[in-house]
Amino acid sequence: MSASVLDRPAAPSNRRRSQVIALLFFTYFLTYLDRAIVASAIPFISKEFQLSSVESGAVLSAFFFSYAFMQIPSGLLVDKFGPTRLLIGAAVGFSIFTALTGIVQSLTMLLVVRILFGISEGPAPAAVSKTVALWSVPEKLGRSNGIVLSGTLLGSACAPAFVTAIVLNWGWREAFLSLLAPGLLLAFAIYWMLGRAPSAQLGRGRSASPSDGDTADTSWKVIFASRQMRWAFVAVILASCANWGLQNWLPTYLLKARGFSVKEMGFFASAPYAAGAVGYFLGGYVGDRYFASRRNVLILICLFLAALGTFGAAVSATGGQSVAFMTGAFLVLGMALSSLFTMPLILMPMGVAATAFGIVNTGAQISGFLSPILIGAVLDASNQNFAMALYFVVWALVASGIAASRIGVGVGSQSTAV
Repeated sequence: MSASVLDRPAAPSNRRRSQVIALLFFTYFLTYLDRAIVASAIPFISKEFQLSSVESGAVLSAFFFSYAFMQIPSGLLVDKFGPTRLLIGAAVGFSIFTALTGIVQSLTMLLVVRILFGISEGPAPAAVSKTVALWSVPEKLGRSNGIVLSGTLLGSACAPAFVTAIVLNWGWREAFLSLLAPGLLLAFAIYWMLGRAPSAQLGRGRSASPSDGDTADTSWKVIFASRQMRWAFVAVILASCANWGLQNWLPTYLLKARGFSVKEMGFFASAPYAAGAVGYFLGGYVGDRYFASRRNVLILICLFLAALGTFGAAVSATGGQSVAFMTGAFLVLGMALSSLFTMPLILMPMGVAATAFGIVNTGAQISGFLSPILIGAVLDASNQNFAMALYFVVWALVASGIAASRIGVGVGSQSTAV
């Protein structure tokens, strides 16, 4: 019998569902705070280690190299063994390696620790998404996933102010060291709520699919037989290239291109991330309510609006105008990504949901690895012209919108059409 069947109680209460969704929200909040602080700290790290833009991009990308590699294996393991144990292990691991980032003494050590950090955090997305799928009622799956996903950008939103406050009072190393205790407390909370009683770990009204006991080989066939999943995969890669490019370089952009002070950067860099968090929630809510059977239309609209917002940021005359455009871009990009990351949970049978999410998220993390390096290369080649970097993001968003238009209709129900 599959782990998803064993983990599913008959009828969890609405209060219990809300508690689990809140726990998963905080899990994503902390994982993204842990990973996002390096983007805010990279100007100070680069100064200490005398890094070029490409080397700084490599530091930002190192995490994604191993994190992307872990997504598909993690999805298979979550579908086979259930999400709770892997989520606990991930919380312990990424907390330890976040803290170790604060004691590195060279670029090589920094790259190694960031790669190990990616390995340790790798199982978290598949485990979280599987838990969301198991606990949510079908008609509210998008908004539940949107609430949980909003924690990703809220974590990113808090990172600039968090790093600024600590750097100004202590130093960049202390920002990483301070996150060890919260991560270990999170691991205990996951165990307390989901891990103490295996028979009551997870549950939702959605019945087990016949595919719940399928082999990994069958899982791959089911997933890649879906034309919608294939185009969603392409759209996620391109949208994530834009998303991670913006997230990782935004603090540096505000400091170097727009002349913001460190304090101003800490405040203004948070606004776009916070808007993205709202976008994740709105994407789930609007998708469930108005686009349940045509989420691709919502994705297409939002991606093209994000492209317009990014272009507006690039050509703005002032830093304030640029932040305003960037805030709008993050809002609609969050809506698009919320719907894109909900699709594997809607389109695929429960037994392969984590694997499907892992495949899609692999594409997203490959983009997370490549986009900071590519933008760093654009900056070095253009004599630090950040407008050129933003035009690269615009291209990625337009291309993602074109891919989303190919997903087709009927994305609110399971489909494996080829």
